[in-house]
Amino acid sequence: MFLSSSIDSGIGLIARKKKMITNFGIFLDPIADKILILSMFFVLGSMKLISFWIPLIILWRELLVTGIRSVASSHGQVIGANWMGKTKSVFQTTTIIAGLLLLAVQSENWLLDQQLTVAHVIVIALSFITVGLSIIFASIFTYWNRTLLFKTI
Repeated sequence: MFLSSSIDSGIGLIARKKKMITNFGIFLDPIADKILILSMFFVLGSMKLISFWIPLIILWRELLVTGIRSVASSHGQVIGANWMGKTKSVFQTTTIIAGLLLLAVQSENWLLDQQLTVAHVIVIALSFITVGLSIIFASIFTYWNRTLLFKTI
């Protein structure tokens, strides 16, 4: 995850610096980011660090927001990222990093059982906060764009 995130950031930085931004890149970069984040949540779920339904809720949110953005695009509108999406991303990344760190220390037996339990509770709490924010922010995003959605019905 760290390697792919670093490469993604580096490519984006180079593209902006050399003014090599394309519509294809603007379209594809967020999709690649979503695939990376979702795959990591599915890994954490398959390792039983988080509940199996959490990646499904995150997937639902991403499909909903991407769908609304597609509808906007078909009407010639662009809905950019805002503070809610950025906040959600910070919590998603923090949850994934905490989960990966927990997996690492579990495999090396660096912590006592009570410490592992506390670390696992922290990962679960972060995942609940992340999914809660995903639901709340998706609801607000849908509400803000309700007129756009009703135009297409």
